[in-house]
Amino acid sequence: MTLPALSDPLRAVLSVKISPSAILNRTNHAVVQEMDTPPKVTRAELAEILVKWEQGDLTVQQVWDWVDARYWPGDTEIDDWDGDLSATNEILAQLDSMDINLVLVDDVPIHRRFLASPREQTAQAFDFWKSELDLINYRRRMKSLRDNPMFRHVAR
Repeated sequence: MTLPALSDPLRAVLSVKISPSAILNRTNHAVVQEMDTPPKVTRAELAEILVKWEQGDLTVQQVWDWVDARYWPGDTEIDDWDGDLSATNEILAQLDSMDINLVLVDDVPIHRRFLASPREQTAQAFDFWKSELDLINYRRRMKSLRDNPMFRHVAR
């Protein structure tokens, strides 16, 4: 028994990869990426997004959507690996879960310092980045974000 040939539209549907985070992104738009072109993010590109957010040119939702469209753990091509660490990857992971991690624009300088560190010093820069994040008073931040729709489910 032979199966009928797939039509071109059906073949096109079967050849796309749906973002693992959800079929619909946070703005209810389908996130579709061709399987042969994994997402790619450079250190410079991420730094530029953070600067635009810090300057008010991007909203928190726009940053979150930008990350959601590009950061697929294990699939995203990152340009700054130093062994098993990457500043870009670590910050993307933070931003991908910014609602859970309670990430605010106030944190951008911490992330930018990590991105500005020399690639060969990623391990030391990672430790410093984590220590800076640990200084944030998350209990106070949670209280201040209780009425924010983006954080409401976490900040109770």
